[in-house]
Amino acid sequence: MRTITSDIRWALRLIRRRPAPAAAIILTLAGAIAAVTTTIAVAAAVLWRPLPFAHADRLVFAWENTGASGGTEPARVTGSRFGEWEHETRALSSVAAFGSVGFLAEGASGPAIVDGVRVTTNYFSTLGIRPALGRDFTAADGEPGATRVVILSSGLWRDWFGGRADVIGADVRLARLPFTIVGVMPDGVYPAWPENPATVTLEPESRRLWVPIARTAAFASNSRAHVLGVVGRLADGRSIADAESELTGMAHASDPDAHGATLRPFRDQFVRDARLPLFALLGAAAAVLLVAAANLTALQGSGIEQRRTELGVRAALGAGRARLARQLVTESAMLAAVAAAAGLAMSKAALAYIPSLLPPSVPLLTAPSLDARTLLCVFAVSAFGTVILAAWPFVRMRQSTSPAPRGMAPLARSRWFRVAVVAQVAFTMALVSAAALLQQSLDAVRRQHAGFAVDNVLVARVTLAGTAYNTSTARVLTVERELTDALGHLPGAAGAAFAYDHPLEASWVDAFTLSGSAASRDDASNAAQLRIVSPSYFATMGVTLVSGRSFTEQDDYSHDGAALVNEAFAARLQDGPALDRVLRTGSTAGARPDVRLPAAFRIVGIVGNERFRGLEAPSEPAVYISTRQFPQLQLVMLLRTVADPMGLAAPARRTIRRIDAGLPVDTVSTLSAILAAQMVTRRATTHVLNGLAAAAVALAALGLYGLLALLVASGIRDTGIRLALGSSPTIEARRIVQTCLGWTLLGVAGGLALAVPAGRLVQALLVGVSPEDGPTLVRAAAVIAAAALAAAMLPAWRAARVDPSAALRQG
Repeated sequence: MRTITSDIRWALRLIRRRPAPAAAIILTLAGAIAAVTTTIAVAAAVLWRPLPFAHADRLVFAWENTGASGGTEPARVTGSRFGEWEHETRALSSVAAFGSVGFLAEGASGPAIVDGVRVTTNYFSTLGIRPALGRDFTAADGEPGATRVVILSSGLWRDWFGGRADVIGADVRLARLPFTIVGVMPDGVYPAWPENPATVTLEPESRRLWVPIARTAAFASNSRAHVLGVVGRLADGRSIADAESELTGMAHASDPDAHGATLRPFRDQFVRDARLPLFALLGAAAAVLLVAAANLTALQGSGIEQRRTELGVRAALGAGRARLARQLVTESAMLAAVAAAAGLAMSKAALAYIPSLLPPSVPLLTAPSLDARTLLCVFAVSAFGTVILAAWPFVRMRQSTSPAPRGMAPLARSRWFRVAVVAQVAFTMALVSAAALLQQSLDAVRRQHAGFAVDNVLVARVTLAGTAYNTSTARVLTVERELTDALGHLPGAAGAAFAYDHPLEASWVDAFTLSGSAASRDDASNAAQLRIVSPSYFATMGVTLVSGRSFTEQDDYSHDGAALVNEAFAARLQDGPALDRVLRTGSTAGARPDVRLPAAFRIVGIVGNERFRGLEAPSEPAVYISTRQFPQLQLVMLLRTVADPMGLAAPARRTIRRIDAGLPVDTVSTLSAILAAQMVTRRATTHVLNGLAAAAVALAALGLYGLLALLVASGIRDTGIRLALGSSPTIEARRIVQTCLGWTLLGVAGGLALAVPAGRLVQALLVGVSPEDGPTLVRAAAVIAAAALAAAMLPAWRAARVDPSAALRQG
C-alpha cells in the first residue's frame, strides 16, 4: 500500500512539474472519451434504450396500402378499415386508432387552437401506460352521445392549472363546449398527428390533450377518408409478418378499395431516418478514438524521451524493470483517470445542450444520459488509454539491457512507431473525406429549387371558428377575401394567400378519376397530392404557370369546377394532354351543408412542380383546387414580405383580429425556418461529423508534432555534427519538413484506400456527389497536408536553431 501511495504522489508531482505534456495527453484522451461517450449516449436514447411502455417490443404501427397513397407507400387508415382490423384480427391482441384534432380555447392573448389527439378508448391501454393522475378512458366514453371527457398532457396541466391535483372532475371549455377532465398523462412518447405517407409526429405541441373518438355509424362506415393512424400490440407467439399477412388478407374480392397492410415496429417508425446518421457518427467517433490512440503513442514517446535522464538515475539507484513499469502504469492510470473525469464533464455538458439544438421532429425517444452502459464505455476507453500510455515505455524496457528505457531515439525511428503515426493520418484522411462528402451533399440540397418562394414568407395557421362559418359558406369566402386583401396591402407585404397546407406540409393525398382514362379511382397512376389554395397562391408563392390559366375569383362553388395540375401529374398521363381533361374526386362530396360543391373539375392550367416533402424529395404529382370552390375552415396564411417576415407577424395578427376578433392565429413561423427544421438531421449530422473531423485533424497534427519534436530532441547531436560539417539551418529545417511530408504522404495514400469505403458507408446520405468524388478526396488530402506542414513548423525551427558547439558537448 505504501508503494502504491508513493507512486500516486510521484505521479501527481510529475503532472504538476510537467503540466504541458500532461495537459496534452489529458486533453487528447478526454476529447476521445467525450466524442465516444456523447455519441453512444445519443444513439442509445434513440436506438436502444427501452421505451417507457410495458413490453414495448410488441408494439407496432399498422398502415394501409391503397390507391389513395399512390400504391407505393403506406398511408393512413380509414374508419371502416380500422373497424375491420379491430374485429377480425387474431395476430394483434389490441388495436387502437388515433388522429389529429384541434379545439378553440381562450388563451391569455386571445382565442387559440389547442392541438390534441382523438383516440379510441383503448389507446393508452394498448400502449401500456396509465395516467399519472385520474383515470383512463373507458369504453363508455366512446359511445355516441356520451359525456364529453378529456385527458390532459402534463404540459397543458401545468400551463392551465399550475399542476394542481384537484383538476380531476373539473370542466374545461373547448370549442365553446364543456369537457370533463378525467386524467392527466405523464411526460412520455405518444404518437400523434398521423400524416401521409405513414409518418407520425412526436411533437409535444401536437398532443396537448386527448379526447375519445365517437364510435358512430358514420365513423364505422367511412371508407374514403384516410385520416387515422393505428397502433397495435402483437399477440403472444405472433410476429409482425403474421400480423401483416393477416391484415392484408382481410380484403374481400368484391371490395372496390382493395388494400394491403404494412406493419412497422414501434421504435423503427420514428428512427428509420435517424439510424444511418447515428451509425455514421458512431463510426466517426471510433475513428477519432483510433487517431487519439496513435497520438497518445507519439506524445508518450516524446515525454519518455525527455525523461530519459530521470529514469536512468532511478535505475542506477536500484529501481528494477518491474518497479519502473509499475510507476509508469500508475502515471498512465492517473492521467487516464483525470482524462476520464474531464471527458465525462464534457460529455455531460454536451448531452445537456444537444436536445436544445434539435427540433421536436428528431426522435429522442428517451432523454440522452450517462447510464451504466455508457459509463462502462468510458471505463473501457480509459483503460485503453492507460494501456497505450504505458505500453511503449514498457516495450522499450523489455528490449533494453538496462532497466531504464534509455535511447528513445530508436523508438522514434522504429517501424511500429511510424506506422502508428501514419495510421492516424490515414484514419483522419478517411474521416475528413466523409465529412467533406456530407458537406457537399448539404450544399447540393440547399441549391435545389423548391419550386416556390422560401425566403421572406410568413406562415401562420388561421382557423375560421364559430357557428357563422360552420353554416354559411358565403361568410367563409367573404372573410377569406377580406383577409387576403388586407394582408396583401400591409406595408412591407409583397402578396398574401391562403391554403389548406403550406407547401412543405402537404399531407392530403387522394385518388382521381380522369375523363378519357381507363384507370379506376384507386389506380396508383391517378393518385396525387390534393392542394387547396386561394387564387392568389401561385403569384404569391412564385409558382410558375407553365400553360393554361390560373384560378380567378370566378372559380367558386357557383361555377363549373376548375383545377390546375403540376408538371409531374401531366407527365404521368400516357393517354393524352392534361389540359381540358375532367377529373373527379370524392373528397368534396358533402363538404359543406349549405351549398353543392362541384363534382367534377376541368383542368384549366399546368403549373411548375413544388417539392412538398422538402428539398431532398422528388416532386410529386399534385392537383390544385381553389378554396373558393372547396372552402376550408382551417387555413394556412402565406404572407410574402420584402424584408424580415417576422417583422410583419404582429401587424398581420392585428389585421386578422380587426376583421374578426374571434379568429385564432397560431403556429406563426417562416417558411425558411420550417425548411431548416426539415433539414436539421442532415445539417446536424454534417456539422457534428465536421467537428469530429476537425478534432481528428488537430489530433493528427499534434501527433506529427510530437514525433517530429522527439526526432529533433533525440537527434540534436547528429544535427550539430551535420551543421559543423557544413550543413545549413535551412537544410536541417527542410529535412524535418520533408520527413513530415513523407509520413503524411504515406498516411494520405492509406487514407485514400479507406476514404472510398467510408464514403460508401454514408452513400445513402449523399446527394449530388459520388463516394469516389475525386475533387473531394483532393481537398481532404490538401487539408491533411496543410495540418502536417503546420505541425512541422516548430520542430523545423528548433532544428534550424541548434547550436553546433553545444550539441557536440552533449554526452
